[in-house]
Amino acid sequence: MTADELDAYGKLAHAIAIALFEFIDPRDLPPTNELELPPPYFYTYSMSNFEYAAEILWRLNIFRSLDKDNRFGVFFIFNCDLADVPVVATRSAEGGPSLERLIWAYFYLRSEYSRLHLDRSVLFFQDGAPILSIRKEERELFQSLERLGYVTANTMGYSSSSELEKLLAKMISETG
Repeated sequence: MTADELDAYGKLAHAIAIALFEFIDPRDLPPTNELELPPPYFYTYSMSNFEYAAEILWRLNIFRSLDKDNRFGVFFIFNCDLADVPVVATRSAEGGPSLERLIWAYFYLRSEYSRLHLDRSVLFFQDGAPILSIRKEERELFQSLERLGYVTANTMGYSSSSELEKLLAKMISETG
């Protein structure tokens, strides 16, 4: 990976970790679980996009499975501080998913639960391109993605580029 790709890789893992961190609320966890785990822990709710994101963070040594053998794949805790995620991710990138998979996971997770607006029926458009609604803490990530050609900055924020559209279409066809 190039330096820019590795930079984006760490920032993508961090953005995914932040998104999952928001779901660690002891009030929302199941009162009983197979492992009798005390909160706080991240529970995937057996939902495929949470499972996929958690498995990525586990492979990058950001999450630690609370099941010794990761048999269940649904109970995790952070294995590092949230602020250290970019460093841990870039150090573990060789054994982790590809940059394309990380981009896909981020956009998939964010569009489903955090209103990133990949659904074209609810988007604002500029010059025919959808405007992505991003959070303040995601600006650096989007600057990195812009350097790699996946998004384009415009007067309203960022919009997806043809490269991102091709990548997402490819991942959708591969994952069904």
